[in-house]
Amino acid sequence: VGGSVELSIAGSGFTSHITDFIITVGSLNCEVSDATSSEITCLLEPGAAGTYDVNVVVKSRGIAEQPGSGQLTHTVVLEIFSNTPTVGSLGGGTSITVYGSGFPATLEAWGDGSVTIDGCSCKITKTSFSEFECLTSAKPSGGRYKRSTADISITIGSSSTSGGSFTYDASLTPTLSSVSPSSSSPLGGEVLHINGSALGAAWGKVLLGDNECTLIAWYPTYITCILPPNTHGVYPVHVEVTGNGFADVSSVSGVSYDFVVTDVTPRKGSTLGGTMVKISGSGFGNCSNIDVKFGDLMTCEVSECSNTELICNTERISKVHQLNNGGRHPVYGPGYVWSDIELEILPGDTVEWVWNLQVASKETGISVQQVESPANNEWDGKGFKSEKGPKGRLRQQFYSPGDYFYSSQPVFGKELFMKGKIQVVSDTEDSTSALSVMMEDIPAAQEVVADTGSVAYDGCALSPGSDCIADPVSSHAFLFTMAVCLTPSVSSVVISSGSSNASAMPISGFNGAGLIIEGSGFSDNSCQNVVSLGDNHHCVVTSSSTSQLTCTVDGAGETPMPSLKEQKIAVTVRNSGSA
Repeated sequence: VGGSVELSIAGSGFTSHITDFIITVGSLNCEVSDATSSEITCLLEPGAAGTYDVNVVVKSRGIAEQPGSGQLTHTVVLEIFSNTPTVGSLGGGTSITVYGSGFPATLEAWGDGSVTIDGCSCKITKTSFSEFECLTSAKPSGGRYKRSTADISITIGSSSTSGGSFTYDASLTPTLSSVSPSSSSPLGGEVLHINGSALGAAWGKVLLGDNECTLIAWYPTYITCILPPNTHGVYPVHVEVTGNGFADVSSVSGVSYDFVVTDVTPRKGSTLGGTMVKISGSGFGNCSNIDVKFGDLMTCEVSECSNTELICNTERISKVHQLNNGGRHPVYGPGYVWSDIELEILPGDTVEWVWNLQVASKETGISVQQVESPANNEWDGKGFKSEKGPKGRLRQQFYSPGDYFYSSQPVFGKELFMKGKIQVVSDTEDSTSALSVMMEDIPAAQEVVADTGSVAYDGCALSPGSDCIADPVSSHAFLFTMAVCLTPSVSSVVISSGSSNASAMPISGFNGAGLIIEGSGFSDNSCQNVVSLGDNHHCVVTSSSTSQLTCTVDGAGETPMPSLKEQKIAVTVRNSGSA
């Protein structure tokens, strides 16, 4: 009746008042429309397909007894009554409303259920117990007819049904004849030219994957739009014509987006960065907007680039640890103790001290200065140091493992000093992270293969790589292991020859001085060891072993090394990484 199921329930002892009944079928309500002493008629509200118990309550008399043969039940049948529209484009994209009974009430409830028309899927977009909407897919090009009529078929779990009727009609089908260009960068941005027929005068939509092409012009035979960004792959050009579904694209190719990584070498290196990595693939462009990372631990700064290959150097992502004067002093209260007086960090991390005294005078203030030991309050003459004041901050990056003690100048008087310790601890465990290559917000696809490549340095033939750890393995993404056994370590640096100032701290020498660097994990192939002084100068290695480097300071060049300015000494072993 009007799309609803009408139930008749026979029995005895009923009343004739339709408001005197509560009838339920499972959890469904059945509204009484007529009643006599021996029969009740009610309209059942829509519900999911299934068999449910029927229960009758006569308000004035109580719960009705079930028959002696057993519990009364009613089966809600999965059934199709009708659908609209009944015709649409061969290209798909027609939204059909199907009326019936027993449908799931939510998209999630459909689960693995499906709707098909002549073997073509119809994607469910909206649903209730009594109707659902679905979007037709394209009719395959093989064996295409001008008109193809078929039932609508539903399968939900073990239940299935068919009914209604839908016709794929060529006369209602817009058609594409050409698409240009046929390829795009991941970011899109080029003008896409589309030629076809029956595209209509009203502007519709152009989609490549799930992304919309920004329209420029729309005519019955010609469309232009701006290609959207997309990940690697070939995307059919879906033209949605207003009121007429999708255009037939069987005679045109899709647009190919090119952005893929096909090889990475090496796949292991120092925990501190400094490993040169070669990434092969296609679609890199000039790398001006390429960002390379290995998880949250390493970036890889691009130094060379072509459309099919880039070279980058790993850099550990430094964490910033902030300390403030929010601790509580047992005598003076809050504001006179650092928030963490013993902080443990990793090499390359930065510590930022921030302070603000709520009550201050000209004599009162906080400062931070490196000291030799916990018992000292005086600056050690070589480490970090800030000015004293009621408000301030100091940032310091720590590269070498060890304990770094600090103290303030007297905060007030000569008794109160704010002390602490920074403990820089080397990694003790390996870490493995997945490669990420991004062009702005578009990730590169990864076609993972075993590592058979190598990197090359001008003028230096690398010795065979260490086998202290195997390459990480994954079938889904390229992995990189930050390995403790591939991390060189420096234990001491001394001036072995040339003029020097032996009393200066840190060590102070002159251009041409010889240095001896002790440690572990170096290469006995001298050209693989690189000793840097600051950002622009080097110490040229003259001899090497796995535990000692000898080098000569070269402070010349276009920008000579400035006098009396500290230069950080850094050791990198090609192609293990930074010490």
